[in-house]
Amino acid sequence: MESVTNTPTNLNPQSPNPKPVIAIIGGQGQMGQWFRRFLAGQGYHVLVADLKTPESPEEVAARADVVLLSVPIPKVAEVARR
Repeated sequence: MESVTNTPTNLNPQSPNPKPVIAIIGGQGQMGQWFRRFLAGQGYHVLVADLKTPESPEEVAARADVVLLSVPIPKVAEVARR
């Protein structure tokens, strides 16, 4: 169900897809899945990290231009510090 791409970061305006790469931390929860579907539908490359994904949040965030946190409110600060 996860939608993970291996597309490198690409903000070159001459590229066929100059949109930023977006990482969703917590992308397998209900809200994260909604964001993934919405952003992918808009043509963005979306990377997902969650508790049971092969890549860690840190790995996915390092490959992204934008990081979206979709975790429970009590966990936001902890996840953001990582």
